[in-house]
Amino acid sequence: MTNGNNDDIQGLLVQIAQSQLTTQRQLEGTQLQLANLTERQEISGQQIVQLSDVVNQLTSDISSVTARNAILNDIIPELRESQERQELLTTELKQNFEQHQRNFDQHLARFEDHQRTTNAALQSLEAILLQLTRGNRGENS
Repeated sequence: MTNGNNDDIQGLLVQIAQSQLTTQRQLEGTQLQLANLTERQEISGQQIVQLSDVVNQLTSDISSVTARNAILNDIIPELRESQERQELLTTELKQNFEQHQRNFDQHLARFEDHQRTTNAALQSLEAILLQLTRGNRGENS
């Protein structure tokens, strides 16, 4: 072999060595990126698990709230109806009380009138009795 061929081979070997060094560095960089990506992927996986737990809890809370809402939606109309019935009953009781009060006032007025009439009749009878008693004494004397 000649010197020229040796120089060419050496030049090729130097280029290959440099190319190999560059490839080695790129490979090391790629491995670092891969390690970094793997770590980030693990963190993302953990975050997904946490997010899944949060979503599950939120779903459970929503289900619970929805169930309570359904119950309340059933109860509220019943409460309104009950309140309306209570208002009607209260109005009716108030009217009954007022009627009873008027009846009582009428009975009281009649009783007082009857009592006055009775007292007047008793006084008249007492006066008649006194006159009869005096008349009997005068005849007996």
